[in-house]
Amino acid sequence: MQPLDAERVKEWRHRRMLSQQEVADRAGTSLFTIQRIERGEGNVRPKTGRGVAVALGVPIEELLPKAQAPLWSDEKPLRRQTFGYVDARRGLDEYCTDWEQRIAEGDLDDRAIEDFMLTALGLLPVIDIAVQSEVSELARASYVPSDEQKRKELLAHSEIRKANRRYLAVFAKVAKALTRKIEEETSEPSSAETNVVRLQEVRDRAMDVQKRATG
Repeated sequence: MQPLDAERVKEWRHRRMLSQQEVADRAGTSLFTIQRIERGEGNVRPKTGRGVAVALGVPIEELLPKAQAPLWSDEKPLRRQTFGYVDARRGLDEYCTDWEQRIAEGDLDDRAIEDFMLTALGLLPVIDIAVQSEVSELARASYVPSDEQKRKELLAHSEIRKANRRYLAVFAKVAKALTRKIEEETSEPSSAETNVVRLQEVRDRAMDVQKRATG
């Protein structure tokens, strides 16, 4: 037996736009049990805890009290979800924080900018796929039909999209700095032509990928 974090359960139920009864039905438990969990009353069986996590579409660790390690000893290791959209958002936020600091400090030499853009070539498509995957999962969890208007509403609840908007803002700043450097190097006769061409190619490729991403 182990407690779930009442506030986290309520928060995720609201994000998924589910009623207590809907969570109970999907978790294979009673409405009374979900109400007790959200009031913070008593512990739940491992099976019930995992059922609630599945109903909300999150790893069980996301519903546990912060200071408490997971003790679901009867859960098969291969079935445990070790990565989720919240984790992805946090990782992307940390990446953005690092680059926002570098931009603020003016730490943007040619190598740093080129590395950022080359990383963006692989990162942008992955983020785009993650956003679409999360929205699809939200739609399934909420029994929402996949029409365009509903998908737009679900985007507002996407964890990945929140961090992606921040990442795209950082991307725009780095792209602007790169454009400025290209213009400066092009105007200098002593600058290496091959370096300018390489930077232009990297910028253009990254900008093309960024335009095709949904954001």
